[in-house]
Amino acid sequence: MAEVMGIINLTPDSFSDGGAVRTAEAALAKALEMERDGASYIDIGGESTRPEAAEVDPAVEWERIGGAVALVASSLSSARVSVDTRHPETAAKAVAAGAKMINCVSAGAVPEMCRVIAESGRSDVELVIPADAGEDVFAEAARLLGEDMIVADPMIGFGDGSPEDDAARLFSVSGLAGKRRVLVGASRKRFVRYLMDESDPLKTLPGNIALARFAVRKGASIVRVHDVKETVAALDAGTDGFSVRRAALGDAEKIFALIHLNSDMLVPRSLGNIVENIDRFLVATAGRDVIGCAAYQIHPEIGDPLAAAVEIQSLAVRAPYRRKGVGRALVEKTLAALKAFSPKEAIVLTFAPEFFGALGFAEIPKTKVMHKLYTGCINCTKHTNPFTCPEIAMVRRIYDEKPCS
Repeated sequence: MAEVMGIINLTPDSFSDGGAVRTAEAALAKALEMERDGASYIDIGGESTRPEAAEVDPAVEWERIGGAVALVASSLSSARVSVDTRHPETAAKAVAAGAKMINCVSAGAVPEMCRVIAESGRSDVELVIPADAGEDVFAEAARLLGEDMIVADPMIGFGDGSPEDDAARLFSVSGLAGKRRVLVGASRKRFVRYLMDESDPLKTLPGNIALARFAVRKGASIVRVHDVKETVAALDAGTDGFSVRRAALGDAEKIFALIHLNSDMLVPRSLGNIVENIDRFLVATAGRDVIGCAAYQIHPEIGDPLAAAVEIQSLAVRAPYRRKGVGRALVEKTLAALKAFSPKEAIVLTFAPEFFGALGFAEIPKTKVMHKLYTGCINCTKHTNPFTCPEIAMVRRIYDEKPCS
């Protein structure tokens, strides 16, 4: 499932909730509530981006948000602080205060944002870049920060003001998601109000949720919203009536059947093995039916044992539910669960590199996972040599700086 970013504005003139949060302590209370409700990011802003809003000096912007950024960053358990800004000066202070993402709202500021993050000495800071910045800008950002730390934003609400322009930006998500992770922030914006024929942004919750779900179906990795609890619940419900949860012992036989039905793609697992590892499985359900599953395995023997890789295994979806977001939701939920262990990266051996590539995985040489190949493939009878097997080895960084212990 896509990750949800909660919005906290410390601006007196925000179009949707200006003045609702005025102090660092109020921002912390809101951030902790959003984290409990399922937010993976808390996006803090100090300058309104509504049309015709007055520009704010970086010093004033930081005066508004600096205390909140430091307090929230030091208090969250799992969610990451993002700072919404067009000012490199603000970005530099935010990174020093513990922010893990800079949500850049100006294409022209991207080169300086890259420099600020690169010179901070931190490797865990992501950068959101306006999608119209150009591929040269994205390539340079990837060179400086790493491709897995870059997110594209189609910038709904930042165009010419017409519904047609915002619709085009929304429909561009599919193409953008084929190249890199995508953030979509349409919550309470004029496009939603236009579609709902509603002038009050506080009365647009159904439209906000509908657009968030649509964006995720088109490939968005992050949705930026004001109403975290409601959006998380809507995304957990899935776009086609399914939800994802931790597996229970009662699911073991259905998981066994799913894996058996996909024996051409998956290494077989006995029922006993599934029961033994049931705490490492997640399942997708539609009603009472298990329609998909995924599992993980920690590999301390690959690289530094205290920065262990985690392998995603046994990903299977029943045929009627394929291409409906079930596999994506299982992988994203698995990755979210893995963050509790603070692993360095997730790996996968797959016959579907296009699917995992769209989720941010990149191909690596099989020699990088030698131990896994010769222990994990021992039960596979389809190929005598792991290096002639057509499975592709892929990796995705887990975005958590805490060391394993």
